[in-house]
Amino acid sequence: MHHVGNDIVDLGAPGAKNKTARFTAKILTPDEASNVRQSASPDVLLWAFWAAKETAYKVISKSHPGADFSPLRYHTAFSRSNGHTWEGMVETPHGLAAVKVHLFHTHVHCIGTDDIHRRLDNVRWGQQTIDSSTCESTAVRELAIDHIARSVGIDSREMEIRNDIHNYGTGPPILYVKGERAPVDISLSHDRRFVGYAFVSSPVTGKTVCPEQL
Repeated sequence: MHHVGNDIVDLGAPGAKNKTARFTAKILTPDEASNVRQSASPDVLLWAFWAAKETAYKVISKSHPGADFSPLRYHTAFSRSNGHTWEGMVETPHGLAAVKVHLFHTHVHCIGTDDIHRRLDNVRWGQQTIDSSTCESTAVRELAIDHIARSVGIDSREMEIRNDIHNYGTGPPILYVKGERAPVDISLSHDRRFVGYAFVSSPVTGKTVCPEQL
């Protein structure tokens, strides 16, 4: 099974705008930084690069547990653009990740996968705005479970998302159905007013892999 990742950035968060050149130099390669300086929307592009790198790290860290996230070692190139959606590749220390970034006035949401041949054809995703009284972690789990449950025709009450503990720290989120680990790779993210998720679907049928096929 291929792996997925996603990252969401609230552009209205304190500190999201007008980042200094010193900060940019810590997270962007010279080519990336040059693109940001020349952009008509530098703040949006800055966080698009960041979300792409974060997404790629979440993807590759599943096959390389304990992988280091040093932003300058993650090189992003956006090669396809369709309005407010950009596609590209991120070169990481452990291989390539295909990414797609959705740009909004209020936030940036990126999804990605290590299936660089089919790219993002088999990735399902979603996002949602939440209010300040809502628990971000709970909201994104409920949203992802609801989407997966509808996709596979299983009662969402039989599903649970856990984060296992390893010797290198807390692992990525894992979907369980009736207490058994399901063959569905997922990724969760949240940032203040926004939550987002992605999960992988079957590369053969285009349908989500059903946990009952274990």
